Amino acid sequence: MQLSQQPVAGKSTPVNGSIRTVDDAPRDFPFAEPELLLRPSIICASDPDFAEQVSKQTMASGVQAITCVEEEDLLAALAAVTPDVVLIHGRAEFVNRTVLRCNLIAADDINLVVGLAGRSQSIDLPEDFTQAIRVVGPSMDASQLGSLLCRSVQLRGALRAIKQHLASHRCVVDRLSEAQQVVLREVCEGKLNKWIAAEHGVSLRTIEQRRRRVFDVMGVTSAAPLGHVMGFAAALEWIRGLLDEPKTT
Repeated sequence: MQLSQQPVAGKSTPVNGSIRTVDDAPRDFPFAEPELLLRPSIICASDPDFAEQVSKQTMASGVQAITCVEEEDLLAALAAVTPDVVLIHGRAEFVNRTVLRCNLIAADDINLVVGLAGRSQSIDLPEDFTQAIRVVGPSMDASQLGSLLCRSVQLRGALRAIKQHLASHRCVVDRLSEAQQVVLREVCEGKLNKWIAAEHGVSLRTIEQRRRRVFDVMGVTSAAPLGHVMGFAAALEWIRGLLDEPKTT
C-alpha cells in the first residue's frame, strides 16, 4: 500500500500556502472566503500500474491519493483516513468481492466509484442498497478516471467548506436575541430605525440599541457591510442546496 502524506479531518490541512484545520474555523469572519477542505481519495485496482497512473493524475491536480492493490491494503487505508472518494477498479469479481468485504456499501460519507475492466459489465449489490455509486466502463482510461476523482473530491471539499462557513455564521447570529435578529433582518431589508420602531411598537432608542448590538456581534459598522455578510451567507446556502443532492441508487 502506498500512502502519500495527507491530513484528514481534524488535522492540519495546507490550503494555498497556509495551515488551517478542518475543525477550527474562526467564529467571526464576515468577509472570509470558504477554503476547500480536501480529503484524500483511495484508489484500489487489481492492476498496480493502472492504480499508479490514476494516482499520478489526481495528485497532479492537487488531490492526494492512497493506492492499493489488495483488499487488506484497502481495509488498512480506510482505517487510517476518511476519504472523500474510493475508486475500485478491476474485473467484476474483484470489484464485487472488494466492495462487500470492505463494507463500502455502508459508508454513507464516501462517494464510491466502480470501474469495470474487460468485458464484464455487471456488479452485484444488495436489494436494500441506497448509497450513491457511479459505475464506469472499460472505455474510461486512467487519465479520465483521475479527472473524475479530482472533480468529485473538489466538489465535496467545497461543500464541506460551505457547510462549515454557514455553521460558523449561524453561531454568530445565534448570539443575538430574537428581537435583535428581527432588527438584523429588517435592517438588511433597508428599513429605517423609526419604521422598525413604529412597526413593533417600541421606542426609537430601543431599536437603536438593538441595532448597535447587531453591528457589534456581526463585526460591522454600518448597514451596507451587514447586507454583504447576510447576502453572502444566503448565496452560500443556495449553493449548498445545489451541491448537497440526496443520494440516489
